Amino acid sequence: MQCPILREETDSEELSIEEEIEMCKSWKNDEDKLTFIILSKELYDKNKDEVGAMIGDINGFVHSDSIELSVMIAEKDYRKQGCAKEALKLMIKYCQIVLNFNNFFAIINDNNIKSIKLFNQLNFTITEKIEVFKQIKLSNNHIKIEDKLELNYYETNNKT
Repeated sequence: MQCPILREETDSEELSIEEEIEMCKSWKNDEDKLTFIILSKELYDKNKDEVGAMIGDINGFVHSDSIELSVMIAEKDYRKQGCAKEALKLMIKYCQIVLNFNNFFAIINDNNIKSIKLFNQLNFTITEKIEVFKQIKLSNNHIKIEDKLELNYYETNNKT
């Protein structure tokens, strides 16, 4: 990740390509980590190139009774378009249906207002302030999110 602002917002470190590859390999084999790449349908339909259509990623970190969520839209042109919200809805539904989890949380830098608002839109509320790291924890307070969420793009455009 080259963008310093994006690294700060996501609390990420700059890694070399070799370090990124090693991290991806280790995550692939770790049952407690879920990572999905977010593609732009528009870009994919245009070129049929998955790599060229990548705009971000979404992660789930499995804990004993909950899943920590994080999402990043790296491509600036695709921010504020609903992509992160839709990816979160899909990840939540996946975790509920496939993994049988209904409790989710996110830990976000306290100055990342856009992410806080995003999770608020999905009925997450602040449950903890982590002063030493200048972060907050948002949780869904055990709400069954699948009953509250409607998927926009995926369900309406992928009828087979």
